[in-house]
Amino acid sequence: MQCSYGSDWHICLRARLSLLSYESEFEFGLELENAMSGEERLGEIFLETEFSAEFALTYQLFTFAEVSLESALSYENGLRTGNASFELEQFGLRYEGDTAFLEIGRIAPPFGMAKAKIAGYFADDFVKDYEMDKSAGVSAAYRIAVGSLAVSAFANGTTLDERVELDDFAVQYDIALDGQILHVGARSISSSDGQTLEATGLTFGVTSRARSSFELVGEAAAFRHWEGPADRAVFATIGGSYDHGSATYSGAYSLRRIGSNVNDHVVSLGIDWSFDESTTLSVGAARLLSSGGHAKVGFSVTRQFEN
Repeated sequence: MQCSYGSDWHICLRARLSLLSYESEFEFGLELENAMSGEERLGEIFLETEFSAEFALTYQLFTFAEVSLESALSYENGLRTGNASFELEQFGLRYEGDTAFLEIGRIAPPFGMAKAKIAGYFADDFVKDYEMDKSAGVSAAYRIAVGSLAVSAFANGTTLDERVELDDFAVQYDIALDGQILHVGARSISSSDGQTLEATGLTFGVTSRARSSFELVGEAAAFRHWEGPADRAVFATIGGSYDHGSATYSGAYSLRRIGSNVNDHVVSLGIDWSFDESTTLSVGAARLLSSGGHAKVGFSVTRQFEN
């Protein structure tokens, strides 16, 4: 199983049983969306496959790669369309030391924590808006006292076959204290000419787990130059999850404001059932509480394999 940056990334240091390790994930699902006016109906059946692998060059140095295959059949007001895509998501070199972590290549620069931490089928809908693109660059993390500091330099949205100038930067610091994780991060994304800042942002987050069964996750993010020189954007998400047996029950509320647009609010509920260590059934429902908003439901079955 691959290591990824986070407050517990150092736990991934382990003796490999073989030089090559891999992980694959298959997700099949259905989503239905309906405008509150009842005039617009959307639906999608999808299959997503991800495969990642790493090869140990030494005990602490690895090459890694990740590919994804997505196919979907969409329905919109009686019109059906199909599409499929294949993408080389990540590849490069990774170093995992006792207190340091380094990746170089096409990577996923870390920024924010809600996407990875919050539970629920639709709970991260607004968080996806400011998720970082896979990009050519370098990312380093270092464990400091009770926390981890990560710094990334990258060319946003690029691949290694393009001319790469590392004009974009992100930094974040996570502190782990007695079942809680405090997070703060910042980023700057330059425009294509490398001169004017296109989007600068800050993010603050916290997770807290009580009695090993209830977890609370909250994150707020603010950006300047979001979609234009005068645009500002604010996002806030808070969610809770409760583990009971093989099921996890979750709920979340999110706020989004972009420029002078009306605030968007979304409320979501979800249930995840784990049938075994590798198979999960997820069900969710969400309602957008805004003018022209909509409601949607979805479910998916996820199966994981690893050596």
